[in-house]
Amino acid sequence: MINVTIGDVEIKWGDEVYQLHPSFFSMQRLGTPKELMLTAEFCITGLVNFERGLNVLKAEISSCMEMISACCDSNMPDELLGYFDENGSYIEGAIIMNDLLVLANHLVKYGINGEPSQYMIRRAQKHNKGQQTDFDPLAFVYSAIVHLGVSREEAWRMNMLEYQRAMEAKFPPDDKEKAPSMTNSDLTALKKRLKRGR
Repeated sequence: MINVTIGDVEIKWGDEVYQLHPSFFSMQRLGTPKELMLTAEFCITGLVNFERGLNVLKAEISSCMEMISACCDSNMPDELLGYFDENGSYIEGAIIMNDLLVLANHLVKYGINGEPSQYMIRRAQKHNKGQQTDFDPLAFVYSAIVHLGVSREEAWRMNMLEYQRAMEAKFPPDDKEKAPSMTNSDLTALKKRLKRGR
């Protein structure tokens, strides 16, 4: 089950339930900002290749597995997630390849990409001048602490979509560049959920 509001995923397999949270904390488990971006890029190209009927590379499947594992607090068994045997052949688990790729890309969307409004895209382009940057979860955590007034623990539990919506609510564009954002009550509800934890 996928919660499209906050990006969390619940996988029920036998008697076990696995919770996936694409939070900033989960994203930093994937390594350095460069390693994180490489993993995300492989997840995206893997799904694109699969949808085009092309071979999905080992690096793309491995990256999808890493993305899913990073978002889960408990270890997912090979029989569920899949694995590579001693010959390097991919052995599909209970999560079939199509679902593995789609699930990993869902986590990339909520954990890294989010859904920036056109206003936020233009603002980022203005400040970054079109330069490609790596994704550093820590930078967003500090930004959330400073600008949104959340605690360090609460900031680490946020994902990119929540961060974007909260920032747009806190710093709305002027009337000429109105963007969809959280209401004040949505922002209050988000802070309460972050304090409770997931």
